[in-house]
Amino acid sequence: MLMTEETKIKLRENVEQRLNELTSEVEGLNETFKKLEITEMFCTEKELNINLGEPKNLLKYRLFIGILTLDLCTATLIYLKANFQYEGLYLL
Repeated sequence: MLMTEETKIKLRENVEQRLNELTSEVEGLNETFKKLEITEMFCTEKELNINLGEPKNLLKYRLFIGILTLDLCTATLIYLKANFQYEGLYLL
């Protein structure tokens, strides 16, 4: 079954909204990761025995998932904006 034009428009709006949300989220996560690295360097300089490995790994994982989701949303949006049947088949 082909997608109706109404469904296509709604899906495009939802994907664009999610892209905006994800972009902000990934930027915030990246800033947090940078701050965590600075904190880790400070702790090393001051010889403080604080292990920040687990929070860093969690942030790396969340960043990876965020970037992956951004890629999927972008691919979906490109597919939805295809004007010709060949474009849609090629993008799939």
